[in-house]
Amino acid sequence: MSPTIHDELKLRRSIREFTKDPIPCGIRERLMEKAMGCRDSIVFKFVWDDESGNMFNVFRRSYGMFKNVRNYAICYTSGCDDDLIEAGYISMSLTMEALRLGIGTCITTGSYDPSHISPEPDSHGLKIAYVMAIGYASSKSRIINRIGFRLMHRHKKSAADLLADGTHIGMIPDNILIGIEAVASAPSAYNRHPLRFYIGDDGTFSVRSSSPLELGIAKWAYEAASGLRFPSANISPL
Repeated sequence: MSPTIHDELKLRRSIREFTKDPIPCGIRERLMEKAMGCRDSIVFKFVWDDESGNMFNVFRRSYGMFKNVRNYAICYTSGCDDDLIEAGYISMSLTMEALRLGIGTCITTGSYDPSHISPEPDSHGLKIAYVMAIGYASSKSRIINRIGFRLMHRHKKSAADLLADGTHIGMIPDNILIGIEAVASAPSAYNRHPLRFYIGDDGTFSVRSSSPLELGIAKWAYEAASGLRFPSANISPL
């Protein structure tokens, strides 16, 4: 029996330690295809075989948790909410395609050194939304990463945690609950998942999030797992 999207999401881990093995051209092309076709205000730059390692070789930014990051994708956007939502959505498309190809990834919005990123002609006026580390996962994990993994997963969210006050699991139809469970398994910085699902007096669902980037990640997970359209959403503090 083939794994479901939710099964794949539960198996996925953010990888911070990689081998030095090069990624074959065919896999590179398949990953780059996932970033094609986005709007003009979103630009991706893929860097392959960067042997310097300088992008993630700054302890104060990465807490020493990254190792052998030789391949990465830089996502530039205008910084508007709609662009960040789409950028988050594309990041999940990339992440899950990489997973199926046996490649590890990790999305970061700050654990890199921006001084090692030269301005791109196509990204004029755009800002970095995130950098995605890409590569084959190392079978050896340093103690700092093992401790970090335990700390970040102590309070892993469930579907119930993503429901707003007054909304309960028993109120959620099964097909919608599948989508919310997938969102709870999707990547989120420190497993915060800064969004909540609401059910209105008229029975309609909506979502509120304080992070447009994470809203885009949630949208991909919800739609891929449930086959339903993501509920209407707004960006505001929780």
